[in-house]
Amino acid sequence: MLAIFLLILKIIGIVLLAVVGIVLLLILLILFVPVRYRVRAWADDTYDPKFKADAKVTWLLHLVNVLVCYPADELIRARICLFKVYPSGKDKKKDKKQKADNGSEIKADKKDNVSVNAEDQELSKNSDVHTTDACNDVKDAEKTTAENVYQKDPLPIEKEDKNRDNVKKSFKLIIKEKLEAFKKKISDIRAKISDVKTNTDKYIGIYHSETFQNAFVLSKRKLFGIIKSILPKRIKGYFRFGKEDSPDTVGMAYSAYSVLYPKIGKKFSFIPEFEKDVLNGNVYIKGRIYIFVLLFAAVRIYFDKNVKRMLKMLKKGEG
Repeated sequence: MLAIFLLILKIIGIVLLAVVGIVLLLILLILFVPVRYRVRAWADDTYDPKFKADAKVTWLLHLVNVLVCYPADELIRARICLFKVYPSGKDKKKDKKQKADNGSEIKADKKDNVSVNAEDQELSKNSDVHTTDACNDVKDAEKTTAENVYQKDPLPIEKEDKNRDNVKKSFKLIIKEKLEAFKKKISDIRAKISDVKTNTDKYIGIYHSETFQNAFVLSKRKLFGIIKSILPKRIKGYFRFGKEDSPDTVGMAYSAYSVLYPKIGKKFSFIPEFEKDVLNGNVYIKGRIYIFVLLFAAVRIYFDKNVKRMLKMLKKGEG
């Protein structure tokens, strides 16, 4: 019995170790196997359409593969181990059913509109007869009301004086209320200005503090490290751009290219055209992203003492 029990424990331990090993292997693969991306784009007046582009993201020897194409019937396509995950066959069937339902609804709406138009014509004929009778009744009512108004006696002089006094009093009250509301608005604006001044003084003190400066330097360094790791490792192609009507835009585009030239290198060229309208070229970009770089930067910033102190200072507003 003891030997059987020990054998069962041994099997359970081997299974647990295998599961832990598989989990650790997956974590290491996710962290240290890069996510590779590739982007291509073409632009030419002879193409139909004039612009084409595709982007591809792969991971772990293309076992995970995501492709984005424009223009295409399937804008996004995702595969895992050569099996299509998105879009699935069910999605296509749903799209077909929706298109068929929309077509049938449009036809039904046309039939309903025809029947509704016929009913509207009949109702308009009947309404013309009723409207003439209604107009005659309204004219008679207006005549009677006008006669009754002229038959009434004019208001006495005392009532007119009272009405004038009431109007004066109401006018004074309105002016008083407006002045009080204006004073209240001015006092509210003064209070807000004083609050803004106090808050700006507090945040200026936080900005000049040593804690904020240390946290800012760390975050800046890590952010630039992330950007550097994400930037493409390979860029090549050319771009020809020209506008006869506005050469200033061509000059601005070329100045932007000259700024980026040290980073892009000689493999990508910009060809300006000042005498004709031109837009063509092609671009090929390739790079990779390491998850552990992003995770390490996030952990380093999150557990930094200066960053925690700075967050507490921003919550309390203490400089």
